[in-house]
Amino acid sequence: MSQLTFDTPTTKIIKKLIDSNKGRINFSNFMSTCMTNEDFGYYSSKNLSWDKKGDYQTSPEIHPVFGYLWAKQINECWHKMNKPKEIQIIEIGAGSAIFMANICTWLKNQNNELYDASEIILLDISQKRLDEQKKILDIYEIDANYSTLSEFLNKKIKSDAIVISNEFFDCLPFHLIKKRNKNIYEIFVSLSEKNELIFKEEILSDKKIIDFIRSMEITLFEDCIIEIAPKTFETSQQIAEMLNAGYIITIDYGDLTENLMKEWNKEGTFKAISNHMLTDPLDDPGNVDITADVNFSILKKAFEEKQFQVNELTSQWQSLINLGIFDLIKKENEIDFNNSARYFKTNQALAKLLEPEQLGRIKVQVAGKNVPTNNLLYMKG
Repeated sequence: MSQLTFDTPTTKIIKKLIDSNKGRINFSNFMSTCMTNEDFGYYSSKNLSWDKKGDYQTSPEIHPVFGYLWAKQINECWHKMNKPKEIQIIEIGAGSAIFMANICTWLKNQNNELYDASEIILLDISQKRLDEQKKILDIYEIDANYSTLSEFLNKKIKSDAIVISNEFFDCLPFHLIKKRNKNIYEIFVSLSEKNELIFKEEILSDKKIIDFIRSMEITLFEDCIIEIAPKTFETSQQIAEMLNAGYIITIDYGDLTENLMKEWNKEGTFKAISNHMLTDPLDDPGNVDITADVNFSILKKAFEEKQFQVNELTSQWQSLINLGIFDLIKKENEIDFNNSARYFKTNQALAKLLEPEQLGRIKVQVAGKNVPTNNLLYMKG
């Protein structure tokens, strides 16, 4: 229940939606409004930050080496595609744009042929985010094209491409489902008698969600909340349809269905985050991040239906080690009296990226179409 004494602009929009939809909206609509409303949504905030000053910190903000290593993988993918003279390098949900800035920095210095052959494209759900991303890449003198994801997908143009995303799919909206007394309920957002946002359960009646649960072979456990994400499946397939040939590299929190859906996990994986701390998702709508672990089984099925080969999941810590994080960072570790502060800062960043209980637990999934997918650098021990 919301504890605010006043309504945020997003709360006012949500209450109007509830009033016009028989007194409740599903969680997917609630989340979409909170996160992506062009005027007041979370991703439209001018002050949004992905470093330790923001609500959470992402891997690209920790150290440039993260971008350099995935540039190294992109470089290998391009070679495995027989070095096409024209290729799109696409990042979806580019955040601060520092990830793409570091990828391009490495390519400029290590393989200018690939950089010159590349059309750099940033896709995001918010035009305001794209405007901020352009400011960053302009500083790095990187020529790129920018588009909202929906506009780009609606063009339905196929190309050879390498698509990469870091913590994108975990922000896509999802439904909340709960099994209780052998009945299946959907959890909605409604209003209390005091006009405050509350959760409300109703018997699941949406045939599309019912069919999706069956098609994904998801087991529902008694008294367990689970996230059902048909939007993730739909978006994954639309992204896959962009490629004639190429790779889709997905880096995100999550796991396969059998590891996410556990009888003991009563509350699911969804959460709201503000200032690096968990909070009530109904508090302060539009000003807190709402997320859930990605069900990579959904992505796998979506890509395979579009004739992609999908590699097994690997952890971020293992992928970065395989890509050579220790070799690439070795020069940073040449300690002497003049750079000891840099040494300790670098090793602190290294620990954050590789710690299995922190960012290291993020998963990596690579899918390829009309290209070899076995024995890629990130997989090699």
